[in-house]
Amino acid sequence: MKKFEFRLEPILDLRKQEEKNIQKELMKLRKNHNELQEKLAEKKADKDKWQQKLSREQEEGISSTTLVKYRNYINYLYDEIEETKLEMDYWREKIEDCQERLLAKVKEKKKLVKLKEKQAEEHWEEFLQEERKQNDEVATNNYNHKQDKSSGSII
Repeated sequence: MKKFEFRLEPILDLRKQEEKNIQKELMKLRKNHNELQEKLAEKKADKDKWQQKLSREQEEGISSTTLVKYRNYINYLYDEIEETKLEMDYWREKIEDCQERLLAKVKEKKKLVKLKEKQAEEHWEEFLQEERKQNDEVATNNYNHKQDKSSGSII
């Protein structure tokens, strides 16, 4: 009996490669998102630092021009924070989309793997059945041969 050959093996290999590619893409997207999280944390810390500095300066007395400069810079930092949050939302959506695509590829691959396993099992069962059939034929031939010998010696 010939060796088992899965006819859809090239498609299974393609699905595996597509899955790996999407996993790599997902890693890059997560890296970008994580970098933005770090930037956001830095910007928030910077804004908090400047707000505390402004509060201290106001307690000690501050000129109106300096106050305006502080408030403008704090507003600038606030705008930067909001922009970073929007950017993070964009990357989060891309990550979710990529995760959905990955899940679909994993399901496709699993279907092919199950089909391959099922066909391999069927191939094995056919092999065993053929083996049993051959063994039965050999046993029958041996039995018939012994019967012929034993009946031939009496006559």
